Amino acid sequence: MSKFFIALAIAICAVASFVGYKTQQEEQKAAEAKQQQPKKTEAAAVAPIEPDEDPQPVENEIPEGGPSQDENFSPEELEASKKVAIDFIKEFHNFDAAQPFQNIENSRKFMDDTFYSEYQKNITRGTLDAVKKKWLEVGVTETSNTSKEKLIWNVVVQSENTDNDGNKNYGEDWYLVELKKQQDQYKVTGVTMDAAH
Repeated sequence: MSKFFIALAIAICAVASFVGYKTQQEEQKAAEAKQQQPKKTEAAAVAPIEPDEDPQPVENEIPEGGPSQDENFSPEELEASKKVAIDFIKEFHNFDAAQPFQNIENSRKFMDDTFYSEYQKNITRGTLDAVKKKWLEVGVTETSNTSKEKLIWNVVVQSENTDNDGNKNYGEDWYLVELKKQQDQYKVTGVTMDAAH
């Protein structure tokens, strides 16, 4: 009789252990799934950031194939703002890590005061691949823009970049330049680098 109770006790312990083990495995799988889920969400939500990307975002993303900004601005306004965007980028793009504020000061005359103040707080330091940048060619591509107050130009720069070892390489940078009219002049109110890629 005592052997029966011992066998029964062993059987009960074995079943309890098996059930406990299965429950523990299911809880562990659920915990792992929860841990992996936020990682997927974060990866999808966070875009890769270029080391020298400007932190000033353009307020609204430009929808592809959306309305052209020539619906809200005259040809003269478009041409004047495009010229300012190009002149600004020619000064702004050229960069030397030995003088990290120089390109900001050179392009200052094209900037809105608020944008200039904000940008000074986030000066680019360069990267090992580009301690110096010099524009070779500057062009503009069409953008879609529904705003009646701001113009946005996509300025494309062909660039000669010098790395930390003095080697030259060539690259292309895209800038979304936002402008608003202030006292009969267009001023840059925001710039985002490589946003079009």
